[in-house]
Amino acid sequence: NGVYDGKKPPYNEASEVNPIDVYGKTKVAGEEFVRSNLEKYTIIRLITMYGWNNPSERQNPVTWQNQILGENKLPINMVNDMYNNFLFAEEAAEAILRAVESGLNKETFNIAGSDCISRYDFSLAIAKTFGHDAAMITPVPLSFFNTLVPRPKNTCFVTTKMRTKLGCKPISVKQGLGRMKKNPPRMSWWKELE
Repeated sequence: NGVYDGKKPPYNEASEVNPIDVYGKTKVAGEEFVRSNLEKYTIIRLITMYGWNNPSERQNPVTWQNQILGENKLPINMVNDMYNNFLFAEEAAEAILRAVESGLNKETFNIAGSDCISRYDFSLAIAKTFGHDAAMITPVPLSFFNTLVPRPKNTCFVTTKMRTKLGCKPISVKQGLGRMKKNPPRMSWWKELE
């Protein structure tokens, strides 16, 4: 989500926000603006999402990996010391709909999947689900990538409020990936959107 520094996980809605990059700082500023200027609001914090997307849109971890390992047959390096609980896009939509329909006001929700895992472990689960060669995935530490932007190492969410107030039970990575595999995109539908 970007609002947390990754030093004291897991994070619930009452956890102190402390973004470490511009992305997170803009999110916190947006939340503060909403709280200060609106009488009715619900803030939804979504963790890294995955699911089928329109080919003209930005890829997510699953569609990117399926392209690299499945179509291009190229090896990839995946970070093994960076964690979050990846969120299936359909579950995100369900949680947002329930938040809207609930009538709750001045609430903040951390929305995430059930598994707090590394990006490397998520990649292994993707490979297993879609039949890719897991040997093509090399675990590396975050320091392997020479980036200019600092990244929090663990932004896993506590999903108690999501379950109790919205009635949404977070699903596992295995369940979400299984749903993707069972329901591949209809190519004719994608072409109509292009």
